[in-house]
Amino acid sequence: MIRAGSFINIAFDYGFNIYSGVPCSFLTPFINEVISNDKLKYIPASNEGDAIAIASGAWLGKKRGIAMMQNSGLGNAISPLTSLNFPFKIPVLVICTLRGEIGLRDEPQHELMGQITTQLFEEIRIPWEYFPKKSSELKATFSRVDKHFKAASRPFALIMKKGTCKDENQLKQKRKRYYRVKKIKEFDYFQGTQKPTRAKILSSLINITDSKKSLVLTTTGFSGRELYQINDGSNQFYMVGSMGCAPSLGLGLAISRPDFKIFIVDGDGAALMRLGNLATVGSQQPKNFFHLLLDNESHESTGGQNTQSNAIDLAGVAFACGYKNVIRSNFIKSTFFDTIGPTFVHIKTKSIKNIALPRPSITPAEQAIRLRNYLNDTT
Repeated sequence: MIRAGSFINIAFDYGFNIYSGVPCSFLTPFINEVISNDKLKYIPASNEGDAIAIASGAWLGKKRGIAMMQNSGLGNAISPLTSLNFPFKIPVLVICTLRGEIGLRDEPQHELMGQITTQLFEEIRIPWEYFPKKSSELKATFSRVDKHFKAASRPFALIMKKGTCKDENQLKQKRKRYYRVKKIKEFDYFQGTQKPTRAKILSSLINITDSKKSLVLTTTGFSGRELYQINDGSNQFYMVGSMGCAPSLGLGLAISRPDFKIFIVDGDGAALMRLGNLATVGSQQPKNFFHLLLDNESHESTGGQNTQSNAIDLAGVAFACGYKNVIRSNFIKSTFFDTIGPTFVHIKTKSIKNIALPRPSITPAEQAIRLRNYLNDTT
């Protein structure tokens, strides 16, 4: 059995200081020590996939992140692990518990996952080993993790068995009181057929984010492709796959780089897929986080199928989740983003059928390196 603090201290020496995750009883001593440690940043995630994206955003911001989860939640994490971390070559350290281990009496819902956890990591090409049980093993473990990060630039997993870590200290945490915006601001919102095009809003955004201290992340689908068509910039990052993870990726980036304004271009379909992101952002209150949701009420890139957004007040959801500023508008202007975030701007846009948009010629992995180099050049 290993002391959680021993692991955390070695991890810190290797640059791991941002943690995100979803609790598990096997993780309790470890995650409680993380939460109680003043030199670490812990971000509770709404689901395991968002924990992966938050840790990935930290890496984009030149930090190292750890995502913690129960193996039953590994299914939630597979989407970003395979369609964000793999193509963009973003390394994160995954700590995954082994519920349902063969020969261990456990709850029935863990039986199958306990049998296939290691195979799942192998299938998605993530090297793994068991979480160390002795302090004397820690330096060698992190040496292997560090070597893999530098050589392959992809995730590595440590699988934690029951009883691996022991309690050290009582959990120390405070329940924050959050500022609530008094009302949602509206500017010429949704004037029937006068809805703007996505291209018009993105063109305005390019002018607003021209500053060297602004970064733009776009969700998967047409938003990134259209932004790329209008103007490709080194401060722009076009997500593919990992649908719904743009806000959590941006949150990890915003927390790791408070010296930059982080702009998220989201879509209604993506937002609905991972609404828990809004709660996570609202609870963390990142001052440099600006969330632009372009809502055309459809999955435009897959043929224009309707989403459910026509029946949901997405600005109202952001309001309820604690965003400091919430705006409904038909346009954007720089003053929307001059205030302290997190800010949420909801715009209803036209849905355009049969639009042909180019895919970025720069590969996902090249995008990730380009963004990190941009941070180096403007720091």
